[in-house]
Amino acid sequence: MLSIIVATYNAEKTIYKCIDSIQKQKIDDLEIIVIDGASTDGTVDIIEGFRDSKIKIISESDRGIYDAWNKGLKCASGNWICFIGADDFYYEGALASLMEYADNNAPFIYGTVACEGADGNVSGRLGGPWVSPWDSRHQYIESDLCFPVMGSVYSKSFFGNRSFDINLEIVADADLILKSLKQWKGIDPVFSPSISPVLEMGYGGVSTSPNTYLVSLKESFLVRRRNGLSNINYSLLKRAIKMYCYQCLKVIAGKKFSNMILKSYYRVMK
Repeated sequence: MLSIIVATYNAEKTIYKCIDSIQKQKIDDLEIIVIDGASTDGTVDIIEGFRDSKIKIISESDRGIYDAWNKGLKCASGNWICFIGADDFYYEGALASLMEYADNNAPFIYGTVACEGADGNVSGRLGGPWVSPWDSRHQYIESDLCFPVMGSVYSKSFFGNRSFDINLEIVADADLILKSLKQWKGIDPVFSPSISPVLEMGYGGVSTSPNTYLVSLKESFLVRRRNGLSNINYSLLKRAIKMYCYQCLKVIAGKKFSNMILKSYYRVMK
């Protein structure tokens, strides 16, 4: 069985498309676990409107997406697990293409993810062939992991009894996977080289907000250090310089203008 864990909070504008994309996956043996953070809009009503016995809903206050995903892990019945945000959606047939590799004892199977930009269009893709996070190139040059967290299906045994660190706001997913990889003794993760992405990741979440860039940078340094990765890294240095310039511009020109410049930068660089 495949357990799909969805974290929601006041997501009435996007949750229908998310759940609908799950239902259209060509997998019979699955469950959809929705952990809702006590939404005050129509999110829960929309989910209940699907009238699908495969959907389980828990709606109660929580401490954010990682707390929600921890709750989902505890009640998941499947031997394979994947995570998705309420503003993301799967491409048709994507999960079935990943599950074709499920019999090879891999810790997880992953593909690419399409990233939505500030203008609502796809601005790029994440993911590529497997490279160990402890490879020298990743240690000192690149900082992004080669696998997108939400473009993967994970063997439940891969996580063991570990959980997401809810004291981290943005990179607890990378932290958990790195911890689990350090303890994993089996074969490497498997990359599915499909032409189509697994899912499209919506713009506007906490990881894409300019207001959290500094938090993201600090947590990236912390998570790399605690998992034995070097912080003497070219990509991290570029991020730190960009963050410093953004903060200086915000002091001089204001937050609104600085965010506009930052969004323009990403449109040009995509």
